[in-house]
Amino acid sequence: MREKLPEQISIIPSVKGANLDERTICEQVVGKLQPDMLAVGYTEYSAVSNGEQSITEHLEAVARETAEKPVLLLGSASPDLLSQLPDNVVASTQEPHNLLWRRQSEIRKSYRDLEAEVREALGYRHDGEETETGGEK
Repeated sequence: MREKLPEQISIIPSVKGANLDERTICEQVVGKLQPDMLAVGYTEYSAVSNGEQSITEHLEAVARETAEKPVLLLGSASPDLLSQLPDNVVASTQEPHNLLWRRQSEIRKSYRDLEAEVREALGYRHDGEETETGGEK
């Protein structure tokens, strides 16, 4: 198994915390690691935020605090949500629960449809190019 591992492995650190004081230690690690991207958990955020600020405001704060590092949003692949987020959110991940009971062929089509919606929400055309409204990705 070890021989199958790449020589270099990238780590995507997760920035946790609902406010600057809570995020500071994570952001210090981001500063030391200098990763290409960082992760922010949507479900974790919504559990600790108590409705004090929207996820959009939260991600805008993280962008300011991390020099606009690209963000992988964990826990939501909702095209409606993604289309409202800052331009530094470049990817998302979530397994849609409503796909679990479907047949495999239906799942493939649903994932293709969801992928297209997510790409559009993040500012990418279906061929991988940016849309005119999409930010620099």
